[in-house]
Amino acid sequence: GIAVLQDFIEEWASPDFHGRETWPFIWLLLTSLIMAGFSRRRLDWREAIFVSGTAYMALLAGRNIAVFALAGVPVLSRHLSWWLEERGFRPQWRAIRMNTTLYALNWMLVIVALGGATARLMTAIAPETIEEALSGYPVEALTYMRQHDVPQPLYNSYNWGGYLIWSLPDYPVFVDGRTDLYNDEILNQYFRSYFASERWSESLEAFEINSVLVDDTAPLVTALELSPEWSEAYRDEVAVIYIREVPLNE
Repeated sequence: GIAVLQDFIEEWASPDFHGRETWPFIWLLLTSLIMAGFSRRRLDWREAIFVSGTAYMALLAGRNIAVFALAGVPVLSRHLSWWLEERGFRPQWRAIRMNTTLYALNWMLVIVALGGATARLMTAIAPETIEEALSGYPVEALTYMRQHDVPQPLYNSYNWGGYLIWSLPDYPVFVDGRTDLYNDEILNQYFRSYFASERWSESLEAFEINSVLVDDTAPLVTALELSPEWSEAYRDEVAVIYIREVPLNE
C-alpha cells in the first residue's frame, strides 16, 4: 500500500528539498558523508549499512527522516571527534569537586525538571486538552451509530480508522493507518470513492458498503447528496453519515 500512499499522504512521499523543513536532513546527510570521507578512520561496515539504509528510507518517505537522524548523528559525532583529534584538538577534562552549592544546584535542577514534567502531564490530561484533541474526531457521530444501529459494512475516513477501532470495535473499518495490512487495490478503491472519482459508486458496491462515515469536507459527500441510492442520516460540524436506501447484503 506504500505506492498509493505516496501519492496522497505527505509523510509517505519523498522529501521536498525545496522546503526549508528538509534542510536539516540535507545538512546531516552531507556532513556525515564529508566527515566519514575526511576522517582517517574507515567507516565501519555496520555503520555504512545502518546509515546508508536509513538514508535510503528517508529519501523514499519523509516520515523516515527521524530514523535516519538516530543513525546518522552518532556516526557523525564519532568521525567529527576523530577528525578533530587528528588535528590536535583534544578537550581537557578535569574533575569537578562537589560542594554544598553544587549539590543544592543539582537538587534545584531536579526539582525544576520534575515540576515541569508534572505540569506537562497535568496539562495533557486536563479535560480541556482532551476535549480539544477529540474535536477533530466523530465523537457524536459514533454515539449516533451506537444508538441507531447503522448498517454494516461501513466505509470510513482514513484518518478516523484507528479511532473507530478503539471507540466502536463492533464495526470493522474499511481502512485505517495500519497501511501494511492494505494492498494498493484496496487503497485505490478507497481514494476513488473518497474523492468521488469516476466509478466511485462501483467501489462502494464492490465491498457491499451500506453506510458511510466521512468528514463533511470529503468530495464523496457531494456525490452522495446527489445520488438517489443514499440518504443522509446524520451530520454535525465534523462528520457526516450516509446510509444506503436498499442494503446490498440483505
